[in-house]
Amino acid sequence: MEKLSKVFFIVDMKEEQKTGLFNATYNRIKNLSEYIDDYEIYALREYDGKVLSTIKKIFHRKINIKLKKSYIYGGDEIKYFYTKNTLLTVLLKKIGVYYPLFTALKMKKLVKGYQLICAHWGHPQGSVAKLLSKFVKIPYTITYHGSDIHSIPFKSRKNFNDIKRNLQDANLNIFVSESLKKISIESLNNDNSNNIVIPNGIDLSEYYKIRKNESVQLKKEIGITGKLVGFVGNLYEVKRADKLPEIFKQIQMQSVDNIEFIVIGEGELRSNIEKKCKEYQLSVFFTGKLEPKEVNQYMNIIDVLILPSRREAFGLVILEANATGTIALGSDVGGIPEAIGDPNFIVKDDNNFEKYLAQKVIYYLKNDYDSELLIERVKSTYDLSVLAKIEYTILLEVLKNSMKYSR
Repeated sequence: MEKLSKVFFIVDMKEEQKTGLFNATYNRIKNLSEYIDDYEIYALREYDGKVLSTIKKIFHRKINIKLKKSYIYGGDEIKYFYTKNTLLTVLLKKIGVYYPLFTALKMKKLVKGYQLICAHWGHPQGSVAKLLSKFVKIPYTITYHGSDIHSIPFKSRKNFNDIKRNLQDANLNIFVSESLKKISIESLNNDNSNNIVIPNGIDLSEYYKIRKNESVQLKKEIGITGKLVGFVGNLYEVKRADKLPEIFKQIQMQSVDNIEFIVIGEGELRSNIEKKCKEYQLSVFFTGKLEPKEVNQYMNIIDVLILPSRREAFGLVILEANATGTIALGSDVGGIPEAIGDPNFIVKDDNNFEKYLAQKVIYYLKNDYDSELLIERVKSTYDLSVLAKIEYTILLEVLKNSMKYSR
């Protein structure tokens, strides 16, 4: 089989932030690497110079420091590419001159000899890829994961223009959901004909149904005696995590059964959520952030998972739950309906959302659902290894087309 010879990945993968974006990006690269002879992964980082650090210290602002050169994850070396922040660069950034132009100029030597640049995240990763493509005359692709399309472009005119240009000029735009692709076309004026959707998939060796005795043992260990409703994700407003106490309270009020709750994840809202749950006298187990292996264990004991996001690119956690045979219920926003696949498991995002989600949760706690059907759907549609082969085939076509045009 013809392989891709040399691919240069530009990513947002900080070792200390192994969130959904980190995992989705790495899993895609890891599975795609089966079809690549040689590749390197560079994560963009910034650090503050001495003068800027001193000023930030005086005003009690967060200081970006230069850490190690690289780290190992899953057998791959993720290299950091640092850009120094100074008073001058801060000023240039504000007028849109410095970043990512200087980053691309510094990175130029590293890319020579590669045949393809693949960026994960619209900006600055996509912007650096775009500039490098111009400098070294090789094609580039951008994979868009979520807020780089549905939120960030609308925070400033500069962000809007940067991402709009990246969309228009890329040799290939890959979106993790149809909803992101639609937003790019309707709201970001994306008129590029090279747009495709390749959803995030899951590693079926990480998410699967465990033996019943293991589930019973885990429930016993953490003291779960009734039905369990779960949330897995970052505790941010965009995930509607601020409403978890209200949702849990509605579920408890509307049911006579013994229902307990589990929240897996970290974020700025955690302390407020815990405080509210105590105020409402709810039985909620907070685990903090867990590795996939542990998440899989807990998914197996959750009876109903909820994803009440206000905005969501796709909702990979839905597939992770389904792979263990657990039903997931979610809001009708972004890519959630695509990931869930059944309109019966969707709740309209309106003023009564919390109430109606609670009603639907109670319904599925009382009525059986087909776990095996959920598992089979994930296996047949969202296996990472199958999706990687699709991406490889398309990237090969991108290379062939770019060689045609460069002759």
